Amino acid sequence: MIIELYRNRTLGRDIVLSRWSPHPSIIVGGSINTYGVEFCSTSDGTMSSHPNDWRHIRDDLDCRSVLNMEIEQTDVGKGPGMALGEFGFLDNSGVYPADRIRDAVAWASREIARGRMYIHCFAGGGRSATLAYAVLRACLGKSRTEATQAIRDGKPWRFEWNGSLIYGSITEWPTLQWGDAPLGSAAGVAAVEAAIA
Repeated sequence: MIIELYRNRTLGRDIVLSRWSPHPSIIVGGSINTYGVEFCSTSDGTMSSHPNDWRHIRDDLDCRSVLNMEIEQTDVGKGPGMALGEFGFLDNSGVYPADRIRDAVAWASREIARGRMYIHCFAGGGRSATLAYAVLRACLGKSRTEATQAIRDGKPWRFEWNGSLIYGSITEWPTLQWGDAPLGSAAGVAAVEAAIA
């Protein structure tokens, strides 16, 4: 389910992305803005803003930890009160090092017991979805089928907002099939399965 739409204003961009949940213990999304954030709640459609995106994720979305899967930027120094694990992969590379997956899963396994986790990459659709799949499998005990279905059910990958067509990520998944995007793809799932075996 989509929790909110928000403006990602990092890396010199200004794009609308979603924060979505494949499981009550996980929210997946894009980069955390360095400063404030404008967002639209999908539960009631209200537009809001918060002066600090990190605190918005911590306080309003009730997250206790952040798993950063991007290498483009760090979350160090963005705010207090949430554990931070940074285990990024190169975007659109299709390369998922097993040791990196295992390290991220080991960290997530310890942290998810404390409460909800925010897993993100730049756009919230590829690397972060792949690691959400890994957390569902390795930390929350879901089967391959259950984890795949949770990712598919967590976010409609194509939707409209204010008359604009918004895709799930830069590497769109409009057909909801693993393998349509370079990341969050069959290669990512295979790498996760091999790493957690």
